[in-house]
Amino acid sequence: MRPASPCFDQQMLAQMQDNDPVVLRYRTLFALLDWGLVPERQALPSHPGRRPHPEIAYVKALLIKFDSCTQLRRFLLEHPLLVLELGFRPKPSPHSPYGFDIERTVPCDRWLRYKQQTLNASVLHALFVHTAHALKAAIPGLGEKVAIDVKHLYAWVQENNPSPYVKERYNPQRQPKGDPDCRLGVKRSSNQEQPNGSTKVVKEYLWGYGSGLISAISQNMAISS
Repeated sequence: MRPASPCFDQQMLAQMQDNDPVVLRYRTLFALLDWGLVPERQALPSHPGRRPHPEIAYVKALLIKFDSCTQLRRFLLEHPLLVLELGFRPKPSPHSPYGFDIERTVPCDRWLRYKQQTLNASVLHALFVHTAHALKAAIPGLGEKVAIDVKHLYAWVQENNPSPYVKERYNPQRQPKGDPDCRLGVKRSSNQEQPNGSTKVVKEYLWGYGSGLISAISQNMAISS
């Protein structure tokens, strides 16, 4: 939804949005995903007032992938047309050239962090599984030769902070309260030689996630996802 702008008519605002390089970059990326898989919250009659932002807007914003939600919010504030593209409901303002108050429209970094922590992981899984099946159907032989590179992502939990004492810090049966979806994993493992000549396996654990790059060879063409 485009708000009424004091500086641009709706046609001009649409042309600006359609020609903005940042908007086009993410529009192309998000067009590859089936957004019908993202459920929307139903408005409750007992909660009158302004409608909340769509869940799709939050998922798209978080997929832009910044190191922190503070950086993500700063980036969104610098690109008002992208905020409209993502689907956030604009807060009208007659004093803004785009017709809406960007500061009041974009959720605060604390709320973005909360949405990141409480986002149903099965939603993201469904989105990306769908793209994998679509690629396999479109490209015969895809996946016959595969290489995988994984990047570890630390969860925002106390267990990852080595300073305070945490009882059973790396017990997989004790889920961190700060992130109900993160998992315990091994970042690196090494063999250390002991004075008696034996070796001891030393592992560095973390609570978090894994972000992977998958490359496949199909008909002498390299494809990455």
